[in-house]
Amino acid sequence: MSMNDAGIIIVNKPEGMTSAGVVSSLRRFLGMRRVGHTGTLDPFATGVLPICFGRATAAAHYMLKWTKRYRCLAALGAATDTMDRDGRIIERAPEVVLPFSNEAALHDAVISLSNITEQRAPLYSAVKRGGKPLYKYAREGLDVERPLRKITVYEAKLLSLTEEGEGYSHVLFECHVSAGTYIRVLVDSLGRAIGTLAYAEALERVATGSFYKEKSVTLEELSQRFDATGGDRELWRQELEKDGLILSTGAAFTGWPNIRLTREEALAITHGQHLNLSHPVLDPFDKGASVSAPPPDETWVALFYGNELIAVAERDDARYQPRRVFCDPSFFM
Repeated sequence: MSMNDAGIIIVNKPEGMTSAGVVSSLRRFLGMRRVGHTGTLDPFATGVLPICFGRATAAAHYMLKWTKRYRCLAALGAATDTMDRDGRIIERAPEVVLPFSNEAALHDAVISLSNITEQRAPLYSAVKRGGKPLYKYAREGLDVERPLRKITVYEAKLLSLTEEGEGYSHVLFECHVSAGTYIRVLVDSLGRAIGTLAYAEALERVATGSFYKEKSVTLEELSQRFDATGGDRELWRQELEKDGLILSTGAAFTGWPNIRLTREEALAITHGQHLNLSHPVLDPFDKGASVSAPPPDETWVALFYGNELIAVAERDDARYQPRRVFCDPSFFM
């Protein structure tokens, strides 16, 4: 098994494209069907969208609960039916009630977003009710009961306040949130907290777990590199790997406690066998990632042979039961 057979590409999703569209493009470049993303971004949003391919797609399951970090531009003075700029304006405030002189109040209001612990899914969302996405009810003009979910806003900070567009004030803020948090809803809450209305004008995901925008690559660059190889998929992948743009599957588990296996132990794990191990459990490679990209609970560990991720397992005292194997026995042949 090599990095060409499986890996993760951190794509910087462009504005106006669906997450499924990004996956479709990567399938064409990679020449394989086994490609998926780790968390939808709305079409108007940009930023970090990790794409897993090959056996690495099995890692996506463990990445869905990663924390996210966003940078959002909120337009004050109006509300839309979708809570973002793609929606229809359904209400306008008589005036933007927050002048520049009250920036301190805005600063406090942004910070107070961290007090929000529950959130109702927006009507225009893919959350399902009765097996049907909420946005389909919205398009039919139906207002149905929406689920309330627990969220965590770890941090929210004001970056700037400016006058743009039709005289509306625009607030730029950054937030670090739990998976499943709708930033559009936070924007609506922020507007109402300062006595006006608001919707998301622009949204950028700057980090997903331990994957940051600085390590991402645009679809445009991926396409240009693909064309430069004359459509040679193998060469394209080799060059991306050389430039560090294809990450190993193990990169998704740097926040997990880990164990280093012997060759014999690793081979046994690839056959799905449980092991009784006396090896010490090592601290995560990246202690920061242990917060933003942690394992499901303290019983889970990542099993490595050298730098190669073999499997993730649950432990019960000295017994380790593999739950997902990422390496084929042929790797050791």
